This record gives sequence, C-alpha cells and structure tokens, in this order.
Amino acid sequence: MILHYIKATFRQLIKHKTQTIISILGITCGLLCFSVCNYYNRIFSTGNKDLATYERQAEIWIEGNAYQVNIPIQDFEKKIGKENFEAVAFYFNANAKITLDETIYYKISKTECNADYFKVFPAKCVNGSLQQFGISYNEAVVTTDFVREFCGNKSPLGKNILTENGRNYTIIAVIEPYPAGMNNYHNQYDVFLPLAENASFGAHKILLKHAEDTERLSQYLQKLELFPKFPEWIPQIVLESKMEHKSGAELWIAFLGILVLLVGMINYFSFSIGTFANRCKEISLRSTLGATYSGQFMLLFLEQAVVILISGIITLAVTESFLPWFISTFSYEMQKELYIDTYRLWKYECQYLIGILSISALVSLLSSWYITRKTAAQGLKGGTATGQRHIIRNSLLGFQLFFSLLFVIGTVSIWMQMQEYNRIANPYLNAKEKKEIMVLDIRGYNRIEENRQELISFLRSRHWNEKMAYSNRDYAQDYGFTELIYVSDEYFELMNIDCKHQAGEPFCYVNEQLYQTLQTDSTPEIYRYQNKIYPVKGLVHIGCDSPSAKLLAILPISAMNNEIGKIYIQLASNVSHKDIEAEMAGEINQYLPQNEPFEFISLYKEQIGLRSISLIWLFIVCSSICLLITMLGIYGAISIDTVRRQKEVAIRKINGARLLNIYWLFGKTYLILFLISSILGSLSSLFIMITGSQHKIILFDYANPWLWIYSLLLLIIIIAGTVSWQIYHIARTNPAEVIKNE
Repeated sequence: MILHYIKATFRQLIKHKTQTIISILGITCGLLCFSVCNYYNRIFSTGNKDLATYERQAEIWIEGNAYQVNIPIQDFEKKIGKENFEAVAFYFNANAKITLDETIYYKISKTECNADYFKVFPAKCVNGSLQQFGISYNEAVVTTDFVREFCGNKSPLGKNILTENGRNYTIIAVIEPYPAGMNNYHNQYDVFLPLAENASFGAHKILLKHAEDTERLSQYLQKLELFPKFPEWIPQIVLESKMEHKSGAELWIAFLGILVLLVGMINYFSFSIGTFANRCKEISLRSTLGATYSGQFMLLFLEQAVVILISGIITLAVTESFLPWFISTFSYEMQKELYIDTYRLWKYECQYLIGILSISALVSLLSSWYITRKTAAQGLKGGTATGQRHIIRNSLLGFQLFFSLLFVIGTVSIWMQMQEYNRIANPYLNAKEKKEIMVLDIRGYNRIEENRQELISFLRSRHWNEKMAYSNRDYAQDYGFTELIYVSDEYFELMNIDCKHQAGEPFCYVNEQLYQTLQTDSTPEIYRYQNKIYPVKGLVHIGCDSPSAKLLAILPISAMNNEIGKIYIQLASNVSHKDIEAEMAGEINQYLPQNEPFEFISLYKEQIGLRSISLIWLFIVCSSICLLITMLGIYGAISIDTVRRQKEVAIRKINGARLLNIYWLFGKTYLILFLISSILGSLSSLFIMITGSQHKIILFDYANPWLWIYSLLLLIIIIAGTVSWQIYHIARTNPAEVIKNE
C-alpha cells in the first residue's frame, strides 16, 4: 500500500512539475536564508549552556546597575581571595599577527588568559597537556582548527609562536574548539596565550564550588568595601544561568530570515492548497473504491513531505559546499564575524525541517478532512471550490507581495542612508572622485612600518599614482571627546579641502561643534593640544568616524611624530583598477599575513564602512530571494490561469477582443493585489522606520519621496514583467488551434 502511495505521489509531482520545481526552490531559499540568519541569534542565546560548568559560572555585578564590574586581578588575589571559589578566569580576546616556526606569518584570533580559564571553560585536550599552561608564561595552546588551517594537520607541539611584540611562545597542547556563542563571541579563537605577569585587567568569570553559594559570597563581598570611592556600589555574585540574555542586531537579522522563510512557505502552500482543491473528484473515486481517511491523508501528506525533504537535502548540500566558500571570499575580519559552525547549522536545519513537516502534516490533515466532508456531501460530482481556491491563493500572493515590498523598501532606504552618510563624511568629493582614491591602512602592521620608506618609494614610482597623502587618527579629552585627524599638507589638495595655511606651518581645522566649544572657552582662534598651540585656520564639514565623537580637529601629522596610519593614493584616470590591485598585491603581500592578502579599498568603501556594506548586502540577498520566490509564485499562478482559460481567450479573440482587453482580463487581479499590498506595506514600513528612528536603531529618511518611488517602481517592473510575458504568450495563440485542441 505504501508503495502505491509513493508511486501516486511521484506521478502527481511530475504531472505538476513546474509547481513542484517552484515549490522546491521557494522552500530551499527560505530555509537556507532563515537558518543562516537565525544561526547567530541562537548561538548568542545559547551562550555557555553547552559547557559542563555552566550552572556554576558566575560574575560580579553591581546591584541595581546594568553593568559588570571588572575587578583588577591583584584585588582578587589580595582582597577577595581565590580560595572562596573553585576557579577564577581572567581573559581578553583580540586579533594578533604571529610568526609560526620563524617562517610563516599569520593573522589569528587570540585569547590571553590565566590557567584557571581551562577550569572555568573546560576544554577537550586532544594532544599534549594543559597542566603546564601559565607556569613560565611562554606556553601556548591552539585549537584543532588552527592545526588544520596553519599546520597542515601535522602535530604542532613544540613549534614556536612569535608575536609582533617580540614575545616567544611554545605550543604545548591542542584542544577542540569551544562551542560557538561561548561568552557571546560567535567567532572562534585560534590561540590561547598566558596573561602577562603584570596584567591588571581582563574580563572575569567565576566558577563556584556550589551554585547555592551565590548569596553567601555576595554578603562576603559587600563586607570587603571593594569600592571605597563609590560606597553606593553594592557588589553581588550573579549566576550566568540567572542572567537575562538581551538580544541585539542578531535578533533583527533572524527576523529578516523568518520573513524570507514565510514567503517561501506561503508560496508552497498556495500551490499545495490549490492542488488539493482540484482533487475532490479523485478522492471521491478513491473513497468509493474503499480508500480510508488515513489513506487519503497519507496520499496528500506524502506529496508535501517529498517536496520538503528534497528541499532539505538541497539546503544541507548548499550549507556544506557553497556557504564556506562564500564566507571565504570576505576579508579576514569579516570571515571571523561571519564564522559559522557548519555541523551546528546542520542540526538547526534538521530541526527546522521537522517543524516544517509538522506544519505540512497539519495542513494535510485539515485538507483531508475538508475533502472527505465535501465528498460525503456531493458524491462523485466532487467540485473544485473555484471561488474559495482563488480567494485563498490571491490572499497568499498578497502576503508575498506585502513582504517583498517591506524588503525592497528596507534595501532602498539603507542604500540611500549609506549614500547620505558617505556624503556627510566628506562633502568635498563626489562618489566618483572617492572611488578613484585608494586607501591603504597600515596601522598595526609592524612589518609594513619597518619597511615603510621602501613601500612609499614604490608607490611614488608608479605611473598610476597622481597624488599621495598621509593621515593618522587619535582622540583627546581636552575640550570633550574630540576626534583628531593628523594629516600631511597634500591631504587638503587630495580631499579638495580649501587650504588656508602655508606648507610647513602649524595649523588646525575644526568642525562647527568644536568651533562653538572654543568660543565658549574664549579661544576660538587657537586649539591647545599637548601643551602646544595650533592656530585655527578654518572650518571643515567632515563627519566624525567615531559614533561617540561630535568634535573634530585636523592637525599636522608632525603633531603625532609623523607616524603614518593611512596612505591615500589618487589614481590616474583611465587605468585598470584590477591591474593596479595585482601590482600592489605583489609588493604589499610580502609584508602581510598569508591569510590576510592585500584588499583594494577605495575611499568610497571605507567611508561607508564594511559593516554597513555587509548590512546592505544582507538586505539585498534577502530582498532578492523574497522577490524571486514571489515572482515564481506569480508566474505559477498566471500560468495556471492562462492555461485554464485559454478557450475563453480564444472565443474573446474571435469576437473581436484586442490585446489590451486580454491584458486587462488577467492583469486586473494582480493590479488589485499590488495596490492593496503597496498601501499596507508602505504604512507598515513607515511605522517601522518611525519606531526605529525614535529608538536610534537606524535613522531612516522616510520623508524622502524618492525612497517610496524607487521601491514601488522596482516592484511594479518585476510584477509587470512576470505577468505580461505569460499573458502576451497566451494572447498571441491562434484561436483556431486552441478550439481544435479542445
């Protein structure tokens, strides 16, 4: 019997192969997008729960305040005493450049920690031993990921790691990577080094002997008077398991993913429900021949289950093959930000598949009940419930258009905001001019600093180098939190800023906010910095890079001892950027880590920011997937309509109907759906934008009419193109051929 149902299922899927392919594509795209987007939200929510010590992990917080206190390491030893706890881990995470075995130069993510780190966060040691870690302060522990990537899967024990600050470490152990999301870091850390002997601060995590000790230890801490300058501060021990997880941007990303999955599921169930509604006669005949209710349910559910399982297999295959390759195309920092544990993502996707199958079973159950009831009432006459089917299908298409419009408006809005921010960051250059200026950030690269003169000589000798300038950046608190930009004299000509000082003389250019601050200080014509006076030569309207800084000053690079942070190169016109990038890569890669090759960055990209570019690409991908699924849904619906009504079209053409009449016959339904979806989508988007702007999540320029024009126009073009092509195809059919075939 099961074999019969399986054969019937595949016959039905092949019969409606267009709908089947569209359904598989929709579910696959939706499931993949949602699983990837929701991955980060889930691992942050998981935190340290995967660790055996989770229930006894704790931190010191100030009662009544929403922040953690990082008590100096020495105070823990002297004032608190580690004997009250099983272990206390001190640590901090950062990127570092290392040389492995004096030959290979890499960029890695490191964790500097004390020996208790591996007690609080137990690790599985697969090679060597952790017992000696932190004894002589020159031991290093690496992960199996590090071994696979940097050591060719060969044992690294005994190899030397030389950091750029001159410290030498010996690898003594290899551990399995910690679970993603530990300590709210979704990326993995490759190397663990001991904290320096004189280290004062670091994040802390306490491992209690018993979870019930929190109240007793909190009372103990309060008696110690750890903060004499702040007597109102009351320290308390808070268990990790009792801390409320506060979602950040990852929750919004997960929300985008679930919208895409919802569009895919709506598209699929729209086809599925339509197919069920057309099968009343078939089910009636099966009932007459003795088919049971459970058999009818099995017949309907198997069709959905096969489509969902095929979609799941494709999703898992894409996750295993395409996703790692896609992430590897980004820069090192972005790869770490986008790190995904593939095995864990597989588990999540399997869970989502089970959930989708459960929803499918419920839909099949309700459909079976409806068809059985209808069959009992109408017998073999069946009935297709055409009006109800069309109402359901059109409603689901309307929902797809609604969500598609939300994504399109979000994408266009963020794109417009990025362009506006880029304009504010430097209004003296247009987008084209910014794209012709290349930025080389050499901060933090000791090897480049050691060979800086050779690199500058190389750059100056290139025929494509028209102008070159230098800058660096720092912050000061003399007049409030001020962002300082140190520049060479060529910087002003390169950035098209009006220069009002002579070459070589001291100067200072300030923004409007800092100038007003100087006026209140009765010194609007001078800027004091590090016991030196710099005459204010004029105002600049350049935006601050730091979100916390509103004051900005431009000073000569000599004020920072001529230390160069960035090199700006204006490229000659009519030169190939790819050729320039290849030539520069050949020169600069010798100074860079092997896993961080030279990347061509224009001033335009730098001012928008890599994170902003990633955000807009996320919206573009989600919007594209959502629009693709919607287009497939509309295409499937219009295909069914035109095929079903081709005889009607033929008769209308014989009676004198024109092409415009045929277009209106089929297109009016989609026009009404578009108008309703546009009104609801625009109102919903406006509400989200106003709410987001009030909470300063992101400032949307919702008053700009071009935002709405661009979004609606894009959706109109997509819908019109999808519908018009199929209508044109059926309208050009010879009526005589249609009637003859009928």
